[in-house]
Amino acid sequence: MKNLLKLLALFLLVGLFSCSDDDDAGNAVDCSNFTEVIIGTWECDACGAGEATFQADGTLLDPSGLLISGEINGNSFDEKKWSSDGSNLTVRAESATGIEFVEAELAIINTSCDVITLILLDTDFDLERVN
Repeated sequence: MKNLLKLLALFLLVGLFSCSDDDDAGNAVDCSNFTEVIIGTWECDACGAGEATFQADGTLLDPSGLLISGEINGNSFDEKKWSSDGSNLTVRAESATGIEFVEAELAIINTSCDVITLILLDTDFDLERVN
């Protein structure tokens, strides 16, 4: 009986000092807040091969042109940015001078932590988070 009580006490102590859900609260992302969710690297099977990374400062790293690309007279638009008003995602690719650019506004249909559904020209597609 004493051994059983010691074992029960041990389990209670372990339970009190083990990790809890609030241990990572400082790093938690509000999955309903699009501008928090979008930060990170995403892929899109419907868009083609490659990955796009959305940075917190509004920079879009999209070297393969997964989401947006452009070129005029052999000058490619390598500077890429993103912004959002919560209802739409705007992606922009521009020349080094910023004078020439292409821009697309994508409606945000659904947001979760690992999948974002967007629509452009009546066609919806999913961005899936890369882990």
